[in-house]
Amino acid sequence: MDGPLTPMRATKELGRSFVYAFEGLLYTMHTQRNMRFHIWFAILMLAFNVSFEIPFYEKALLLIVICLVPA
Repeated sequence: MDGPLTPMRATKELGRSFVYAFEGLLYTMHTQRNMRFHIWFAILMLAFNVSFEIPFYEKALLLIVICLVPA
């Protein structure tokens, strides 16, 4: 361990974690055909979500389902 966790260091480490997560997502998109399929259809569904008048709870449910696919 590198010493006590200060608020500034915690913020920096959290930011670094998001960078690593995004890099992993990009790597997966480049190497896995099914992930590219999921990402493009998620973008398509979000575009339809914005263009049609859909109740808020259905928009929230769609977002939850999209987030659960890669998990």
